[in-house]
Amino acid sequence: MTTARRAERIYVLRMFIIAVFYVGLVFVRKHYMHAALSPVLHAIVVASPVLPIWLMLAAVWRYYLGIDEFAQRRMLQILSVSFGLSACTIVSYAFLTDLGLPKVDLLTAWPIMALIWLALTFVAKLRDRVKPHEK
Repeated sequence: MTTARRAERIYVLRMFIIAVFYVGLVFVRKHYMHAALSPVLHAIVVASPVLPIWLMLAAVWRYYLGIDEFAQRRMLQILSVSFGLSACTIVSYAFLTDLGLPKVDLLTAWPIMALIWLALTFVAKLRDRVKPHEK
């Protein structure tokens, strides 16, 4: 297995584990947020999903440092396009709420960005299989 392939597998595994951790903390937070806890414990419960968000950033950064320059460039291109699409989607939807669409929480921006990034990465991988890049 190549170094790039190994880095990708480790990255996917790390992100999966962190995502499961994030979802678990969100459910725990929702259950215990209104429980009678001490102020310190209440603050920890309320802020608990913040930790996996930063762990995701660390996982992405470690992956980025472990891939070659071409893959880094491609990753940054995909991220920039996904950021633009996410921003347009989120801001456009905010205006469409004036037409009667339900308002959504700002926390939906995170999954929207992740899904667009995942979709664009999938498209790039399919494109590379059909037409491999020239070095």
